[in-house]
Amino acid sequence: MWDNPQQLNRLSKALFVFLIIFLFASAWHYVKQRADWFPVQAVKVDGELNHVTRKQVQLVVDSVKGMNFFALDLNRLHQAFEGLPWVDQVSIRRNWQNRMIMATVIEHQPFARWGEMALISQQGKVFNAVMDGVLPLLAGPANTARSVFEQYKSLNAVLKQANLQIASLTLSERFSWRLTTSSGMTVEIGSAKNAIQNLRRFVAVYRQSAGKWHGKIDYVDLRYKEGFAIKQPSIIEAKVTNGAVGRDHDERG
Repeated sequence: MWDNPQQLNRLSKALFVFLIIFLFASAWHYVKQRADWFPVQAVKVDGELNHVTRKQVQLVVDSVKGMNFFALDLNRLHQAFEGLPWVDQVSIRRNWQNRMIMATVIEHQPFARWGEMALISQQGKVFNAVMDGVLPLLAGPANTARSVFEQYKSLNAVLKQANLQIASLTLSERFSWRLTTSSGMTVEIGSAKNAIQNLRRFVAVYRQSAGKWHGKIDYVDLRYKEGFAIKQPSIIEAKVTNGAVGRDHDERG
């Protein structure tokens, strides 16, 4: 090889390229360790923030002040923002021209409460946050939040035809559905198999006969093979079959 000019030329070029790469990598590593040379100039946070406080944002921003712009771990900064209550999505990038970090934060939009300690967003995501105000209450076994969220929307769409609104919806450990309307009516729906069909049947009769049922309806039981049962303060229990009202007590299927 040593007496072959072409091979020596190729070897020298390869060694030269390797040396350049080594020197560049060494210089880059040294620069990244010198925060005082290229410190982050600023962190700009954009987004419509109604629940995330300025103090919470400032704590995250302060955690990267003075850090080397090139060495800053954007993944860790991303995780820090995502760890704030109410934060749904975060995008972070470097602005090389001004040595700035640009962050865009998107908050969760609350849809309902999930149990006693959490909320569900309009996208059906469960998140931990505190909020005042009236929201529907959804509850169910572990890992059922998405199913309860979707069922709420389906059932509520049916009830709206009778000017009723769900205040709470619960899926029991035995996977039986129960809801309460904003007017205080409790509706036992039962299994999900015929939930929509049974609720539509009740709503159809309710719209036609509500005026005949004098006073408030406290309780509705849809777990009958035919018809449903209602309870009013003045009536212990009445079963409705095909629009006709009659006293009955237990023919649930």
